[in-house]
This record gives sequence, structure tokens and C-alpha cells, in this order.
Amino acid sequence: MNQKKIMFKTHNKVLILNIFEILYFSADGNYSTIKMKSEKKHLVSIHLKSIEKQLPPFIFFRCHKSWIINLNFVKEICQNQSCSVVLENNEKIKVSDRKTTELKKALQLFCSF
Repeated sequence: MNQKKIMFKTHNKVLILNIFEILYFSADGNYSTIKMKSEKKHLVSIHLKSIEKQLPPFIFFRCHKSWIINLNFVKEICQNQSCSVVLENNEKIKVSDRKTTELKKALQLFCSF
């Protein structure tokens, strides 16, 4: 079964989101922010670790303790003093030093399909 939707509880509703429309998840204290392709943001009361367990690993990548990115939206990798990725909406996301090599491997696999 191919997972296409994911559910999250917010303060007053349950969101059902298309995983192919999610740019990234970012940590926000005890909450997480979900950034959509449409530029809309959703605040959910769940930690990134719990979100990560629900996501298909071949589409999403935990690039930093505070970020999970959708590999579909990565347009470039910047490697100055530290690594970061630029998404299609031109946002720059930091990649932790220990995740840089793993990210490159994940993108090579992702791009070969």
C-alpha cells in the first residue's frame, strides 16, 4: 500500500495532509510546524521523533535534530563551512554534519528512480 496521506491533531481539528504537498517539518518547542508547498503552515502538538516514525523514509529525511525534509523538494545542496539544502521555495535548511553523507546517499537513491 502506498501511503499518500497522513493525519495530525491540532488544537481544534484533525488535519489530513497529502505527503507530496509537505515541504518539511520543523521542531517548535513541544510542537512541530508543518510547511506545505502552498506556503501554508500548520502547528501540531507532536514531536519530530513521533512524526518521523509515521513517514515513508524513501520520501522524507531527518537532516537535523530540528528538521525533516521532503526529498521531492530539494533543489540544491550547499557545502560551505556547513552543509544545507535549498528547497524549491528557496528556503535554506541546515543539515547536521553527521547527516551530510547520509543525505547525499539518500538523494542519489531518490534521484535514480
